[in-house]
Amino acid sequence: MRAEHYTTLLSSYKWKHRLLILVSPAGDTRIRQLDKFMAIYQKDLEERFLIIKRFTPDEISFGSDQTGFWLIGYDGTIKAYGLQSDFLNQIFSTIDKMPMRIQEKKR
Repeated sequence: MRAEHYTTLLSSYKWKHRLLILVSPAGDTRIRQLDKFMAIYQKDLEERFLIIKRFTPDEISFGSDQTGFWLIGYDGTIKAYGLQSDFLNQIFSTIDKMPMRIQEKKR
């Protein structure tokens, strides 16, 4: 199966949600680390309208980078990328600096 470009697969989320996407092979240790992160920070994810999706490299393409974490903004563009799970430690601070998030916090 040919991988779809991420903009095609994720267009239904545009302007509704931010996305954190993990692309990794089945059994990758980052999957378990992401599951822990989701369990611990569920409320924080909801507050930031952040949805988490997982794909294999065969399902989605981000160009030259084949695996890792991508943070996608409301506008559907890539806001940040990280190869390893330590990227998760930066997610909330990255989002909280975004202009739309600053506006959300003022409401």
